[in-house]
Amino acid sequence: MLCLSDPSLLITQSLIGDAMCEGEQSWAVHNPATEQVIAQVRLVNEVSREVALVSAQAAQVDWAGLSGMARGQILRCWGDLMRANEQDLACLLTHEQGKPIVEARAEIAYAAAYFHWFAGEAERAYGRSLPAGDGKRYWVEPRPLGVVAAITPWNFPAAMLARKLAAAVAAGNGAIAKPALETPFSALAMVQLGIRAGLPAGLVNVLLTDQAEAMGAWFCREPGIAKITFTGSTAVGKWLLARAGAEVKPCTMELGGNAPFIVFADADLNAALEGFMACKFRNAGQTCISANRLLLQKSIAVEFLNLLRARLNTLHYGNGMSNGVNLGPLIHAKACKRLQEKIINAQNAGARVEWFGVDKREHSQGSFFVPALVTGVTPTMYLFTEESFGPVVAVTEFTTYEDAIELANKTQYGLAAYVYSQNITHINRCQRQLQFGMLGINDAHLSHVFAPFGGVKESGFGREGGLEGISHYQSQQFVAWGNNF
Repeated sequence: MLCLSDPSLLITQSLIGDAMCEGEQSWAVHNPATEQVIAQVRLVNEVSREVALVSAQAAQVDWAGLSGMARGQILRCWGDLMRANEQDLACLLTHEQGKPIVEARAEIAYAAAYFHWFAGEAERAYGRSLPAGDGKRYWVEPRPLGVVAAITPWNFPAAMLARKLAAAVAAGNGAIAKPALETPFSALAMVQLGIRAGLPAGLVNVLLTDQAEAMGAWFCREPGIAKITFTGSTAVGKWLLARAGAEVKPCTMELGGNAPFIVFADADLNAALEGFMACKFRNAGQTCISANRLLLQKSIAVEFLNLLRARLNTLHYGNGMSNGVNLGPLIHAKACKRLQEKIINAQNAGARVEWFGVDKREHSQGSFFVPALVTGVTPTMYLFTEESFGPVVAVTEFTTYEDAIELANKTQYGLAAYVYSQNITHINRCQRQLQFGMLGINDAHLSHVFAPFGGVKESGFGREGGLEGISHYQSQQFVAWGNNF
C-alpha cells in the first residue's frame, strides 16, 4: 500500500506548461517487488510534445534574464522542498523501482544536494575579461543554450534527473524531461516540487511516452531542442548520437560501464571487502559504476573469497519497504532472464557458481535474483565483457601488476574503476594507466555533487556535477567591442 503524507505528490499525468496533461492512452506502472500495479499513467501524443517545447521556449527567455542569484534562490528552495518531502519521495521511489527504503532516502538526499550545489554554481557562473587596447573591450560571457532534452533511466530516477535539471536550469535553460516509463513518479514529483519552489510555468516539462524511439528522434531533429543529455545504454546512446550528429546538436552522454575492482595482495582486505560490498550491491547491482569485475591477486584470492562468502550470507532480499531487507529486486523479469543467461554462459565455459542470500519475502513474487558468486571468470565470458547489472560477483584472478592493468583495461567501456592497495607505486601507476573517467583508490564512493561524473571510450563524454557540470549547459560567447571610450 502506497501511503503518502502528501498524496498530491503521486502524479499520473505529464507536466506541460502550468498544467497536467491528460493523454488518451494509459500505462500501468508495476512495483517490481510485488508485481502489483501502483497506478496507471497517461501518455502524451505528438501534439503534446510541441506544446511542451513552446512552453519551455517562452519561459526560458525570461528565466535566462534573471540574475544567477535569483535562479540560485529558487534552486535552493527546490532542494529544501525535496528534503522536507524526503520520506514521501523515497516511498514513491521504492515502490516504482524496488530499492530498499534506506537506499531510496539516500538517493533523494543526493538528488536534493544537486539543487543546492548548482544554486551556488548559478551565482558564480562567471565570464572573464581579456586584454585589449586602443579603446576596445574584449570579454567572454557564458550563455544558456535554450531548451535541453533530458532522457533518464530507471535505476536512479531521482538522482539522474536532478543532476541534469539542476545544472541546466542553473545555467538559464529550459528543459523537457523524458523519464523511464518504469519509474515516472520520482520525476513527476520532483518537478512538481520545483514548480512549488518558484520555477516559472513551462520552464521544465515532463513527458511520459511509450514511444521512446519516436521521442528520441524528435529531440534530435527538432531545431528548438538545443542539446540532448542522456543517461542509459551505450547502444541507445550511439543511436541518439548518429541522429543528433546529423543536426550538429551537442550532447552529453553517460553510458554503460564495466568497472574493474582490483584487489592487490598488499591491500587492506577488510577495507577492500567493505568497499566492494558497498559499490557492488547498492541498488541490487543495477548501477553503471557497480563493481562488475572483481580482479583478485592470486596470493590473496582464497582469503578474500572466504571473507566475501561470509558477507554474502548477510544479504537479505525482499520488498524494499520491509524491515531487514538490504537487497531489492531487479527492475523486471527480462533483467533476471538476461543475467541468468550470462551465468549459464559462464558455467558452460567452466566457471563455478555459488548462491547466497536470505529470502525475506512474505510471498514468492517479484523480479528477484538470488545473489551469486561466480569464480573462474575469463575475458571471453559475458560476465567479463558486459555489465551484469545485478547482484552477481564475477571473479577473475591475476598474478602480476601488469596482468591486472591489462585485464582492467580489456573493455570498450571506461566509466569507473576501483583499486585497493597499500603500495604507493602500484597506486601511482594505476592512476596513470587505467583508462577510466573515475578512479576510486581505497575508496568505493565516486558519486558526489562536487565531483565531475562521466567516462571515456564507449562510456560516453561530458561531465555531470562538480564545477564542470554547469559548463556543459552553456555556450561561451566571445565579444569584441570596438567603440572608443
